[in-house]
Amino acid sequence: MKCDGCGERFIGTQRCEDCNLFARRIGPGGPCPHREEPVAVADLVEVSP
Repeated sequence: MKCDGCGERFIGTQRCEDCNLFARRIGPGGPCPHREEPVAVADLVEVSP
C-alpha cells in the first residue's frame, strides 16, 4: 500500500496516519530485509515488453 499524498508505504495498514488518506495497492510485496521498509515485487523485478 502506498499513500498518494506523501508517498509513504505500508504493510497491513490502509490509511496514512500523517495525511489521513487511504493508501492504494501497488501490488504484492513485503518488508525489505535490508532496509526494513515495505517493498513491492515490481520494484525488484524488471519487466520486459
